[in-house]
Amino acid sequence: MAQVTVLIPTFNRRDYLKQALDSVFAQTFKDFDVLVSDNGSLDGTEELVRGYLENHPNLQYHRFPRNMGPAANGLYLLRAPEAEYVAILHDDDYWLPNHLEDAMGALSGTDNAVLYACALQKFGMSGDHVMKPMWADSRRRLTVLDPHVDFPAWLLCTPFVPSATVFKRSALNSTWALPRNDFTLGDWHLCGQMALQGKTVFDSKIGAFYRWHATNDSHSCRGKRFAVQFRYTQRTMAYLAFHNGLMTRESLVGAVTTQWPMDIAALLVVALASIDSPAELRSVAREIVRRRPGLLTDPLTSGHCRLAGRVGLWYLGWADIVDRLRGRWWPMRASDRGIELS
Repeated sequence: MAQVTVLIPTFNRRDYLKQALDSVFAQTFKDFDVLVSDNGSLDGTEELVRGYLENHPNLQYHRFPRNMGPAANGLYLLRAPEAEYVAILHDDDYWLPNHLEDAMGALSGTDNAVLYACALQKFGMSGDHVMKPMWADSRRRLTVLDPHVDFPAWLLCTPFVPSATVFKRSALNSTWALPRNDFTLGDWHLCGQMALQGKTVFDSKIGAFYRWHATNDSHSCRGKRFAVQFRYTQRTMAYLAFHNGLMTRESLVGAVTTQWPMDIAALLVVALASIDSPAELRSVAREIVRRRPGLLTDPLTSGHCRLAGRVGLWYLGWADIVDRLRGRWWPMRASDRGIELS
């Protein structure tokens, strides 16, 4: 059995997929298998992949007879590998040759590491720039987050996209997925759960290229719906971190009130203050407001927070509910579980 399984979901992106596959087979690290799951493509994807099968015995191909949606395709892939490590590459992205070698070196060289991600070079319709998490230490090549100390950093924002990640297969055993095709922050939701189980290693060396184009799945989520999904992910990860004893009230309140940008702090307050949040999360939201009063007055903060500053803090309990209705996206409660991936 290979040490790494590379998962590639695809649908009607034959030309992009060729570049992705070529980048995998050009890796300097060779101990891997590849699984391509085709979500019913009709553009010649099957013929392309079968051409690769002739020369690459470590490639497997799965095809749904029709498009089942990205959630079903993702669930199939995440449940398939038996290798010790798993890497994800989206069909419209590609890797640099040393990506897997760098990832395996960082994971094996860091005690209790379960998740690796590298810096990404974003390119395409929005211009070129490097993508890194806000918490990355610019003085070091590797930034290591210990969940017992640093977990509040995971609530800041989605730190990296799937094509940058390599993780231990065992880290999936306690995770669960929200099986919705319109949930575009599922990568953050999944990586955050894995980060509860061990250390995360971020590599500031660029290892992957992230293509931004008109048909990216991320384009489907904007405005109020994006805000609701962002807050849902913050709320869920905060609940899980408290529930697992990896984050204290003071560690989260202290980070938010002294280190976080005002706009993201406001998003978290609205997420935690919702009337359907667990009581411990609502209490944290109140404490953040008490210790960072600018959240209710700063012109750069959330309109919901500014309104609460005028009409009363009771409004924060309803702010996220308002956006769920306006965005037509109603998530589960933070304490609910979706489909387990083990």
